[in-house]
Amino acid sequence: MIFNPQELIHGVESGDLKSLASVFFLLIFNEIGLPLPIVYETLLLYTGYQLSHGSPNYIVTALFGAFGSAVGASLVFVFFFLFGQSVLGSKYFGRYREKVKALKKEQQKRAVLAVTLGRLTPGLVGLTGVAAGVLRINYFKFVA
Repeated sequence: MIFNPQELIHGVESGDLKSLASVFFLLIFNEIGLPLPIVYETLLLYTGYQLSHGSPNYIVTALFGAFGSAVGASLVFVFFFLFGQSVLGSKYFGRYREKVKALKKEQQKRAVLAVTLGRLTPGLVGLTGVAAGVLRINYFKFVA
């Protein structure tokens, strides 16, 4: 069901719990960088269209999508928060240590702005969690 857009949209329209769970997991998978056979933005665009026309069923879909996106972004953030320093300490990235230290100092002033702009920029959405984790931005600033 998660990979059939017609079934997914029909299930969302009827309020099917499996479809709502599919939206949740679809956005988690997208956030952690798994390639998907359907474009999740299409579903979100359709949901927004239905919400603008007053369909109350889509409020729940939007909430499941937002929560799935937040969970997926949090997983990426936590992974790189825990393991990003060891990756930077490897022989391949060792030459960038000074640049990363300078970025850490700079990002503390503008963390919320940097995360917000990164999350709103197509192509940087997934990388924002990686950068925030490696630079050890406060989790609550990242999620806000």
